[in-house]
This record gives sequence, structure tokens and C-alpha cells, in this order.
Amino acid sequence: VLCFSFDGIKNITTGEGGAVVTSDPEVQRIVEDARLLGVERDTAARYRGERSWEFDVTGAGWRYHMSNIFAAIGRVQLKRLDTEFAPRRVALAQQYREALTGVTGLALFDSNLGPVVPHIQPVRILGGQRDRVQKVLDESGIETGLHYKPNHLLTAFAASGVSLPVTERVYEELLTLPLHVDLTADEVSRVTGKLIEAVAA
Repeated sequence: VLCFSFDGIKNITTGEGGAVVTSDPEVQRIVEDARLLGVERDTAARYRGERSWEFDVTGAGWRYHMSNIFAAIGRVQLKRLDTEFAPRRVALAQQYREALTGVTGLALFDSNLGPVVPHIQPVRILGGQRDRVQKVLDESGIETGLHYKPNHLLTAFAASGVSLPVTERVYEELLTLPLHVDLTADEVSRVTGKLIEAVAA
């Protein structure tokens, strides 16, 4: 099973939504039924125009099907992924990597840029300085983010009582820098310059 998110900040967007890809017919059936309020009927036949009013609901479902308008946006975005979006994001990530490699107080994530096209640019701010550095960047007009809070710290999963000290430590160091296809090389240079100054202060 592969899951894709087409949220607005992702490498391609449909405005909202996502996709599930599977080679397992049973998983496919479950996903198809769940996406339409749990209504169990021949989805493929409906899309071929063979409409039937016979259906059943055998389990919970949601309204997770994508509109044709959002799908049309996604199809255009997909055509631009390999020629525009992916190369641009990889180039920006490479610029960040080159500027920040070896900076004391920072740690970068090693990824194979090219096959891996980043949708966010996280770095680790070491020594308990993350919040201070984020404040300095914010005061300089540079928006950052914190991606992602570990699931076991969320209320929905708190009852599990899981202890993941390494995950928690890394989360407290994570800072997400700007990364989007309209970002310029000069803007990345400004971000990295301010970040290096903030970490050194």
C-alpha cells in the first residue's frame, strides 16, 4: 500500500486530497467503499455509467473521494512534476545542504536528492537552541515550522504510554526552513545566512 498526499504544500497539489495505491484487491475494495461513506457497491460500474440504486453499508466510511475539479488540477500538476517542480525543489535543497554542511550547532538529514524530492526542509538545531533560533528567524521575517510532532505525544495516542526518548529529543531540535518552488536562490542565501548567525549567537 502506498499513500500520497496532495495537500497544498506537497510536491504536487490538487488543493486537497490524496491517493491510495495497492496491488491487493481486498485493500482496494476496502478503500473504495470507505471513501464513499461506507457504501458498498460496484464503484467501477458507477464510473462506467452503469448506475444502480442497490447498495449496502457494512462499515464506517467517510467522504474521501476527490472532486473532478481537484483531479483536473492534479493532472496538470503531475505533468509539471518532473520538468519543473522536482528539479526546482532538489536544487533548493542542495543549496541549503551546501550552505549549512559543517555549521557548528546544526545537523542536516542525509537524503539521496533526486530520487527523493523533499517537500519540506528540516534541520536540527542542537544544544536546546531551537526555540531561540526560531524566534530570531521570525523577527527577521523568515517563517519556519515544526514538522512533525510525534504521534505518541498526541492526545489520541497518549494512552499507549509509549516512551520514545530519541524521537522526542530529535523533535525538540527540528526546525523546518522555507522550501517551495517560488523560492529564489537569493532568498535561500538570506535564510541560511540568518540561520548561521542565529545559531552562532
